[in-house]
Amino acid sequence: MKRCLLLGLLVSLWSAWAWALEPVGWRTDSTGSYPQATPPRIWSTEKNVVWRTKMPSWSNATPVIVNDKIFVCSEPGTLVCVNLADGKILWQKENSYQDVALSPEQKKQLEAEQKPSDEILKQIKEIDMQTAALRKTLQMNPDKKEELQKKLDEHKTQSDALKLKLKDFPLAGKFRTPHKDGTGGWASPTPVSNGRQVFVEFGNGLVACYDMEGSRQWLQLIEHSTATYGHGSSPLLVGNKLIVHFADLVALDIKDGSESWRVKIPPIYGTPIHTKVGDVDIAITPNGHLIRVTDGAILADKLGTVGPNSPILHDGVMYFIHPDARAVKMPADLSAPAKPEMLWKSRLTGGGYWFASPICHEGLVTASMRWVS
Repeated sequence: MKRCLLLGLLVSLWSAWAWALEPVGWRTDSTGSYPQATPPRIWSTEKNVVWRTKMPSWSNATPVIVNDKIFVCSEPGTLVCVNLADGKILWQKENSYQDVALSPEQKKQLEAEQKPSDEILKQIKEIDMQTAALRKTLQMNPDKKEELQKKLDEHKTQSDALKLKLKDFPLAGKFRTPHKDGTGGWASPTPVSNGRQVFVEFGNGLVACYDMEGSRQWLQLIEHSTATYGHGSSPLLVGNKLIVHFADLVALDIKDGSESWRVKIPPIYGTPIHTKVGDVDIAITPNGHLIRVTDGAILADKLGTVGPNSPILHDGVMYFIHPDARAVKMPADLSAPAKPEMLWKSRLTGGGYWFASPICHEGLVTASMRWVS
C-alpha cells in the first residue's frame, strides 16, 4: 500500500502540462482523463525510465507536474519539489505543529492547558489498561460475568467523565498529535497548484501554501480528522478558495489560509471534484453533496457515496461507485432548488474494498476493488 521510496518517471511523462491558471492536483484537473496521452506500455526498473530519485520517506500522494517542476508529499509532513528534467530535488520543506504561528495569548493558553490535559490523558490510559485486563479476565472466568461487568461499567463511566473534562482544554486538544494510520499515514493527500502557488495538507490537520521557490506563505492547523482510519482526501482548489475536509468541510482563503466557510458534513476518504452549473462553481463531495463554492451552501445531498475514491462527472452525469453504483444527472440550472435526477442505480457484488476511482469510457463505467476473503 505504501508508495516506494524511489520516484521513477516514464518516457514522455504523458505530457509536461503547463497549467498557468487552471489548478492541477488530484487526478490532474480532477477528471483523470488524458485524451492526448501516449504513455509507454512497457517498462521495468531500467526500460523506459529516464531518471529515478530517492525520496525522503514514503507517501501515498500522487506527484503533480507544474511547468518544469514536480510536487509530491513525503511522511510525515514534507512537501518535496523535484526538477522535471533530471529528477533532482530542488527543495523540501517540513511542516509541523511547532511551525504554526500563535498569538501571545494563544501561547499562554496552550501552556496553561497542556499539563492538566496530559494528566487527564494519563488517567484515561490507565483506565483503558485496567479495562483491557478486566475483559481478558471475563473471557477466562465467564461465571463471574455479573461482578466483572459491573466493574467494566464503572470504568466506562470514569473514562467518559474524563473525556468530557478534556473539552475544557480545546487548544491543547487541537495541538495534540493525532493517531497515524499505518497504511494511510499523514502524507496521503496530493498537492494542488495554480501555477503560482502550491497548496498541501497533511493527515494531522496542517494545511500550507508555498510559492514555487519553496517559501512558505502560510501554515494553518485546521483540526483533527474524524475519519475512522485517518485522513485520505486531497485539497480542492477553486478560484481563491481551497477546500479541505478533516472533520467539517472547510473552505480557506488562499491569500492567508483564513476560514471562508465551514459546513458540518462527516468526512470520508475520497476527494471532492469541481464543476460548473452555468457560471456557478460547484464542489461534488465523495458523500454525495453538491456544494456552492462561494458560500458553502448545500444545494443537494444524499446523491451517492464513493468511500475512498472520488465521484466522476461525464457529459453532465455524476457517477458514484461504492459498491452501490449510481448515475445522477446534474441540474441544468440553479435558479430553483437543485433536483438532480437519478438515472439508474445498481448493487455491485463482491467482498472487497473499492479503493480506485471509477473510469467512464465509451459508454461504460468500470470500477475495480480489492478482494477481501
